[in-house]
Amino acid sequence: MHKKLLALAAILFSTSALAQGQLPNHSMPIAGGPGTGGWRAGGPCGVNQVLSWTGGSTADPTCVSGGGGGGGTPGGSDTMVQFNLLGSFAGDAGFEYLTNGVLGVTAFNPKGIANNNTDRYSTAWSCGTDATTSFPGFSNESCVKIALQASNGHELFGGGTNAKSTFLPLSVSAIYNAAGQRFAVANTVTCYGEGDCFVAGDNSVTFAGADINGDEGQGWWANSKLHQQGFLVQTTISTVTRTTCNTTLTQSVTASTAAQTVTVASTTGCNVNDWVVLGQAVATASPNITAMKLTAVGVGSITGLFQGNYSNGATVTPALVLTAPSTFQSGQLRAMVNLSGSSYSTGTVTAPTSPGVSGALTGTGTTWTNNMVGGSSTNIGCISMDGATYTGTPFDGTGANGPLRSWYQITAVSSTTSIGIFSTSTAGDSAYNAGGIPGNYIIRPCARVLWINHQANSPNVDGLIVLESTSTTWTVGDTIETAITPFPDVSGFLYSVATYTKGGSYRAGIVLSNDGARTFGTGITIKGNMPVGGGSDAPVTWDTGISTTSVNTGIGMFYSKVAAISMNGTGNSTVCPSDNCGKLDWSGYGSFLKPNSANSGMDFQMIATGTGGLLSSTSDIVIGTGTSSLLKWTGAFQVSPVAFSALPTCNAGLQGTMRVITNSNTITFAAVVAGGGSNIVLAMCDGTNWTVH
Repeated sequence: MHKKLLALAAILFSTSALAQGQLPNHSMPIAGGPGTGGWRAGGPCGVNQVLSWTGGSTADPTCVSGGGGGGGTPGGSDTMVQFNLLGSFAGDAGFEYLTNGVLGVTAFNPKGIANNNTDRYSTAWSCGTDATTSFPGFSNESCVKIALQASNGHELFGGGTNAKSTFLPLSVSAIYNAAGQRFAVANTVTCYGEGDCFVAGDNSVTFAGADINGDEGQGWWANSKLHQQGFLVQTTISTVTRTTCNTTLTQSVTASTAAQTVTVASTTGCNVNDWVVLGQAVATASPNITAMKLTAVGVGSITGLFQGNYSNGATVTPALVLTAPSTFQSGQLRAMVNLSGSSYSTGTVTAPTSPGVSGALTGTGTTWTNNMVGGSSTNIGCISMDGATYTGTPFDGTGANGPLRSWYQITAVSSTTSIGIFSTSTAGDSAYNAGGIPGNYIIRPCARVLWINHQANSPNVDGLIVLESTSTTWTVGDTIETAITPFPDVSGFLYSVATYTKGGSYRAGIVLSNDGARTFGTGITIKGNMPVGGGSDAPVTWDTGISTTSVNTGIGMFYSKVAAISMNGTGNSTVCPSDNCGKLDWSGYGSFLKPNSANSGMDFQMIATGTGGLLSSTSDIVIGTGTSSLLKWTGAFQVSPVAFSALPTCNAGLQGTMRVITNSNTITFAAVVAGGGSNIVLAMCDGTNWTVH
């Protein structure tokens, strides 16, 4: 009985396996191919082989390599995801699957699938669809779908327990010590077909709860911050290294991702692993300066990774190589200032040489030279004006907490009383705009950061930093600061729209709609929370709250229930200390309308040009049986008196004009006025003469 059962089990197992086209490794007799009768023989197979029915229904199965049974020796270490590498199992420390569904991808200098050196990435999701397999109604065609569902969390803030859970279906963060164009996310959508087209679909938040202490509320974005670094990066020098390799290229070289060997005028002092600077020059808005580590030195040649294009004759100079306890927050191409190095502060800076045009400064009592702090014409040093130093929050302390000095790299010494400094913007503006002039100053050695060294196969820094060439002295124990660049070009949000066809419905750049049942306090709020003192511009937080250019209607206000415009013009608060808070100004004309809180009235300033300012009503009001303009005033009306000689010649164009005369020769009604008298009368131009009225 047992033998019959075993035979039956073998037959069933073989038939089931053959129906799948593959057979596990065994050596028992097996049935014929699918849909046939009879018996066939197969096996036994070797390691990493399985039986495969490939010769037809009448042929015996054969042993082939591979199979889905998980045979073979895993590649790599525990938790590494297995993949096919030239026919064998392989694993990589950067691709791991942990327990509980955790998948980890770690990459350094990833190449991407196509190994395109202009498009590097570690993970690529590439999807396509023609919607032929989708429901023929409303359907979603997604490439990557992320869903997070949380049933419980922590929301405790008090009684000795502060615990809050933060739920993020997708969390993106980036740290860039590198110079370049830096972004967290880039979204690009190109739509050639008909239908809706947006960068993002529904950004929807549905809430039913409220908040506790420490929460920010409900909204589309919890906190969108654009902050300049709020602390100083200072450390001390642990080691100082400088090669003596100082030469020039004798051939041109083109940037490459592979090491190149190029000829040089001399290799004296050049050694393998030395750091050199290519293209040393003063700071400019078009830099072409890089640091390179020598990987080989030959007879009349050096080898390294050239990351820029350089022509025959380009300089190769010693880099300043430092190690420090921390270089984590240093930034490439920012200036590093030696706060313990030589200094120069004789005299005062009195003014920019050409304000708003160039970055040149003028000094009084100065004897400026290229080597005043030990530098040279290609790296002179950095200057900071005392009056441009900020000592308010968060730089109101010492060390990393302040004060914040604005350090400018010196680009030239034109004379003992004139120096050029580096300042720029996206528009190429090189003017010095920081203020603090006239006043005291200080000059220190400085050098741009060209390379921040990292650990092997990791972006984590290792404490070594490579600076541009400098002849100034840097010593172990010196305090150094990676200066916060004082001339950033900052814009909060940059939105651009562009359409060209005439038949479209071009409605609004931004639409804010309240579709609920409750009134919000403000549709758009522009405010500030600036620290006061220490050089702050407070209380003025924005030069212009809303600016419009080239529009048909600057601001359109419709269906206002209380007031179209409401302004604070009391002039009795610290925030709004004058009546200018309620001022309407016509820039360029000198005209304005503003409240006069002292007299509980309004001031309307008109600029006198030609025959004087004009105040007129343009509203037609029915008077009697016709229409005319009416200016109604319930208070007193005052006209400033003038001498008769100040009046323009009465003509038809001035008919109806009235002025108060201080020296009329008559007071008789309707009499022609002349000067020379002592009578004060109201005169009106009748089209020919000024007459008494």
